[in-house]
Amino acid sequence: MKCPSCSSKPISFINWAKGSQWYKTKCVECNAKLKANRNTWIAFIIAIILGIAVGIYSIDVLFFNKYTGLLFGAITIFIFSFISYSSFCGYLIDE
Repeated sequence: MKCPSCSSKPISFINWAKGSQWYKTKCVECNAKLKANRNTWIAFIIAIILGIAVGIYSIDVLFFNKYTGLLFGAITIFIFSFISYSSFCGYLIDE
């Protein structure tokens, strides 16, 4: 993920994964206002759907308790978020 203005990394994975700045942020290098592109929104929706599906599957099919299902769902969201952050998510300059 690179800033379209200066080609540096605009946000760290930790700040991005916290969820408060993933859709709108400022580049730490050039202070350009950035907004999430379409790939980032799609990745966010897929991560949520996968997390819910894995959580439900682990509770219903694997007969785990609900806390283990929530844990599996959260781990799935984290792993998919890391993969999407490092590979195909990005930003556009916010006008």
